[in-house]
Amino acid sequence: MMGTEIRSTYDNIFIGGRNGAPIMGKFKLAERGIGFQEAVSKKVTTMRADEIRHTAWLRCAKDFQLRIELANGNVFKFDGFPRESFDAVADALRINYKITLEAREVSLRGYNWGKAEFQGSFLSFNIGNKSSFEIPLTDVANTAPIGKQDVSIEFQQPEPGPDGKPPRIREDTLVEMHFHIPGMAVASQVDETGKQMRDKDALIVREGAEEGEIDEEPVLGEDGEALTAAALFCDTIKTRADVGAAQGDSLVSFDDLLCLTPRGRFEVDMFATFFRIRGKSNDYRILFNAIKRMFLLPKPDDLHTMFVIQLDPPLRQGQTRYPFLVFQFDRDEEIDATIKLDQETITAQYDTRLRKDYDGPMFLVVSEIFKGLSNVNIISPGLSYKSMQGYSGVKCALKANEAFLYPLEKSFVSVPKPATLIPHVEVSAITFSRVNSASSNTKTFEMKISTTNGEFAFTSISREEYSALAEYCRNKKLRVTTELGDGVGDYDDDENEDGDKKRKRALNLKDPLSGGGEEDSESEDEDFEDKGSDSDVDLEYDTDASGSDASDDEEGSNAGSNANASDVEEAKAKPEKKEKKEKKDKSSSSQKDGAPEKKKVKKDPNAPKGPQSSFFLFSSAVRGQVKEEDPSLSVPDISKKIGAMWKEISADEKKKFEDLAGEDKKRHKDEMAVYERSKASASSSFKISGGEKVKSSEYVDEDE
Repeated sequence: MMGTEIRSTYDNIFIGGRNGAPIMGKFKLAERGIGFQEAVSKKVTTMRADEIRHTAWLRCAKDFQLRIELANGNVFKFDGFPRESFDAVADALRINYKITLEAREVSLRGYNWGKAEFQGSFLSFNIGNKSSFEIPLTDVANTAPIGKQDVSIEFQQPEPGPDGKPPRIREDTLVEMHFHIPGMAVASQVDETGKQMRDKDALIVREGAEEGEIDEEPVLGEDGEALTAAALFCDTIKTRADVGAAQGDSLVSFDDLLCLTPRGRFEVDMFATFFRIRGKSNDYRILFNAIKRMFLLPKPDDLHTMFVIQLDPPLRQGQTRYPFLVFQFDRDEEIDATIKLDQETITAQYDTRLRKDYDGPMFLVVSEIFKGLSNVNIISPGLSYKSMQGYSGVKCALKANEAFLYPLEKSFVSVPKPATLIPHVEVSAITFSRVNSASSNTKTFEMKISTTNGEFAFTSISREEYSALAEYCRNKKLRVTTELGDGVGDYDDDENEDGDKKRKRALNLKDPLSGGGEEDSESEDEDFEDKGSDSDVDLEYDTDASGSDASDDEEGSNAGSNANASDVEEAKAKPEKKEKKEKKDKSSSSQKDGAPEKKKVKKDPNAPKGPQSSFFLFSSAVRGQVKEEDPSLSVPDISKKIGAMWKEISADEKKKFEDLAGEDKKRHKDEMAVYERSKASASSSFKISGGEKVKSSEYVDEDE
């Protein structure tokens, strides 16, 4: 055998880099196998002769490519072979390894429609009988259906280097692809398991059918419904790109964790270098080095705790990016967990960060394991802020979504939707609005945080929380301004107060915040402690302050002693003016966006009930059933589900409710006729012979 060995060496050959640029080096064919040595790092990659299963020669961007597939499913691609080296490489493979080099043609048409075929651990996209491109399924991070005929595939980010940081990529990297796959899945497309597509997607024609005729039974899913071709394609990718099977068993798993962002319930599997969250339609693989910060935030309801994970790069779900994962736990829920590693391995690899056994509240167990595996500290609210109820956060609204704002030691955090992190160093100004609008009936105020990246408006904050937030901003030396809102006069309790005093009191409103600055606090965030702290700041704008009332009373008494007759008449007229002003303010506040004021019509309790539509009758009939099937559904979700059910029912079923609606409409028409006659006869009884009208008893005052 030694006499027939062919040795071949090629310089300036590139090995395809995984999630990175190709690496140049020296390629060598020998009797015992194939070797490649990188030019810079001198790293050597070898393939034994008995491991080589298949080889292919195809055109690529850099001359020609030698594709080598091993018995374990791994594929190596070597680019840069000149055209004239085909015969020499083919002879070496045939003589040394008894393997034939396949010359494979590549489609260069540039079409974006073709046929997707699974070949082992690769997804091949073919145009005609020629390959256009291939996707290594081991590089797939997540796949999810988009509608009924589209599938998205997301690819993994580069693995971290020796220093724990991801390598710098100088070339563009593919991060996501979309496939449009119309039609329904048929039985000839699946393998013997019936759950994934065959390696070669050739349809089998039944015996007796004409050539080209396809008459296959549909593939049914676990729910008994027919699967679309896109759903089968997506399930096949999930099965073949299963990171759990590729990486072994997980160290610990948690089932049915409630995630508020993105919304859903997930199973979380934790491995040595990454964690995996799997939901009903999504499957994500996230490296621990993508975790930048973690927060443990007690919800201001004494019932739940939120665990927040900041990711960079963010989680991708179609066109939506999720830079934060927000999990919610019941504080009373407890759990036991065991790490599937021996104690020696845990001590050697994780030191004291990780323990073998955990037990206690679920939010603490999950967060501590995340902290141990990711080596990222958990930030919890300190003692620098407590709300009026003693909580670490305050309820508010952000972009029309309910949120909870947490003023931490070095940042603001708002969760759950949209989850937002605002470091103090990025805050340029904080503006409080409507904090002292005494003339309005609003019980809330707004807080705008202006940063170098934009403005965040937190609305619907209870007015009683202003003093605590103002004190927090003053202690953190943040620049704060206050908008007085409805005008200076609206803050005064005495209508006889002169203008100078009004302006003086208005200026005093800003005193609690006058010490603001831009310097950032250096104190560290502390672990969460459920302790309350009372603010010792006496805000000067407090309407209950005794000094202001005393001053007003004294001024009023002095004015009364010097009043003359004309002053007395003017004083009598002022309550009427004040009453008119209050009515005017009340009427203007009831109008929205400049719309004219509408006169409220009093509803007659004796009027017949209005007719019900067919959909309303259907909704009343099935609402109880929908709530019983899924008690966790909210009112809007129940309405959406009933609407979908209404669209799906047959015409015969709809006709039943349409007939009932017709009967109810007839009932309403008959009752209205009786009601109108009784109403007309009742109104005529209030007239007397002289044509003089009298008032009904319900409109007659007691004095009359």
